[in-house]
Amino acid sequence: TLGRDGSDYTAAILGAALGVSVIEIWTDVDGILSADPRAVPGAFVIPQMSYEEAMELSYFGAKVLHSSTIAPAVVRRIPIVIRNTLKPSAPGTRISRHVNRWDGVAKGITAVEDCTLLTLRGLSMVGVPGTAERLFRSLASHRVNVILISQASSEHTICFAVSTRQALAAQKAVHEEFRYEFHAKLVSLDEKTAQTIVAIVGDGMEGTPGVSGKVFQSLGRNGINVAAIAQGASERNISCVISDADRVRALNVIHEAFFERTRKLAVVLIGPGNIGTALLRQVLQQQSFLRTKGFDLRLCGLADSK
Repeated sequence: TLGRDGSDYTAAILGAALGVSVIEIWTDVDGILSADPRAVPGAFVIPQMSYEEAMELSYFGAKVLHSSTIAPAVVRRIPIVIRNTLKPSAPGTRISRHVNRWDGVAKGITAVEDCTLLTLRGLSMVGVPGTAERLFRSLASHRVNVILISQASSEHTICFAVSTRQALAAQKAVHEEFRYEFHAKLVSLDEKTAQTIVAIVGDGMEGTPGVSGKVFQSLGRNGINVAAIAQGASERNISCVISDADRVRALNVIHEAFFERTRKLAVVLIGPGNIGTALLRQVLQQQSFLRTKGFDLRLCGLADSK
């Protein structure tokens, strides 16, 4: 093997070299799912997706397919089919250049855990050419992989996320490159640990109004703070940084917003006595758990009610 997913990559290289009609990857799941089923019970198999969608999902944590596997197939325009060895009859997921019409705008939601968010800030950076080049060149020289980048138009801050295992190397690289600025207290480097990058991917997101609003409205309504946001010009990926502690809840509420029909259940308690009061108290105590399961809990009462 050639490391993680080496057999898949080898199959893709051989398939491209031989000019085959299709490359099949046999694994232990039914295909590429809309989200991690261990975190999102409502996740389902996506029957078709484009090369670009699969590449985005694989890069941002979808472990069913390594991003390197896709490249040889793209060059020769060979479809890739993900199949389940335990369920050979399952249709799986077909990845190709041409994809049939999809009713929704998003195709999948995935997350990269255990990240550190670093922010280089300073008034001396505003309008100075080459600051970003110095920053990312220094990180590259220390072999630090940058997962996400976010910069406001003011140029006062440059925010980037790295794997936590590379956080110390990233800090060392930045301090070495900007040592004179740090000495003169012209810049500072902030660190936020235990972060998760959540990515929403889909070709249908391109040119569709309201996609970002749906993402951040669902997060805000459930009390999930967003530390950084990044969206490429292609509009097929919206990524945001949240706390590791909010990962499961965030995946569920975003999945519900894009893939699940909203279901409302109203429960009315008239004149609750001791038993009813105990029930309401238990519901309040379980608010966090209920929200991880996709419930938007709202309790209402009369003005003179206790």
